[in-house]
Amino acid sequence: MKAGLVKEYRSRKRTQAIARVTAQIVIAVLLLASWEFTSRFLVGSFWISSPTAVAARTWEWASTGFIVPHILITLQEMLLGLVMGAILGLVAGIVLGVNVPLDRMLNPYVMVAFVIPHLALMPLLILAFGIGIESKIVLVTIVSFFFIFYNTLAGIRDVNVDVVNQVRIMGAGQLRVIRSVLLPSATGWIITGMRLAIRQALAAAVVGEMLAASLGLGFLLSFSSGTFDSTGVFAALVFITIIAVVLNAIASLVERHLTRWKATSMSA
Repeated sequence: MKAGLVKEYRSRKRTQAIARVTAQIVIAVLLLASWEFTSRFLVGSFWISSPTAVAARTWEWASTGFIVPHILITLQEMLLGLVMGAILGLVAGIVLGVNVPLDRMLNPYVMVAFVIPHLALMPLLILAFGIGIESKIVLVTIVSFFFIFYNTLAGIRDVNVDVVNQVRIMGAGQLRVIRSVLLPSATGWIITGMRLAIRQALAAAVVGEMLAASLGLGFLLSFSSGTFDSTGVFAALVFITIIAVVLNAIASLVERHLTRWKATSMSA
């Protein structure tokens, strides 16, 4: 009887999953068909291009290798800035998380730096670092820093004080407390900050390239827009979307791995 119920439950879940995927495919096909019809008979492909034209341009850029250097430079700016921002944000979050007086003293300055629209700093970064990748790396670092910093700080503050005190009573030093208690407990917060930072890091790199660059997906997007090439704009957006989806999938895999490690260490 129980085996039959389990089998029925699994069959129902499988049917629901198939129905959901089918509905998603149908919606996508309808949207693309509507776009194609609109571009051919209502608005004109000059203004909004068409799915067939975008697919052809996307394949052309990919098959000829034209898009490769643009993708590589955008990923380089994003990843370098993200790593630097993550390291700085993690260290700053831990230091201010365990040092409340220092946090209260620096909090007004950190808040002012946080509320400034960071993308508006790009003209100053161009003046300081030029139009090369350096200015975009610094922008991505700044944007990523605050997501990692605030989530690390919140995770450290969320740790049970009684647990920390018990570990200290047992003779653990500050570094041991951070490594064995604070960081494992704040893992979920830090991962959330990383996922947010990844999305914003890609956006910052693309926007920076749109403002000043001679290579990159953002430059390609801006150049296509400036030459009234709507097909090129959509094709560039396709590659940006693909990168975002891949990075989000990687972040999900890392999150599941670290969460499994956290559960194992806490139960032990």
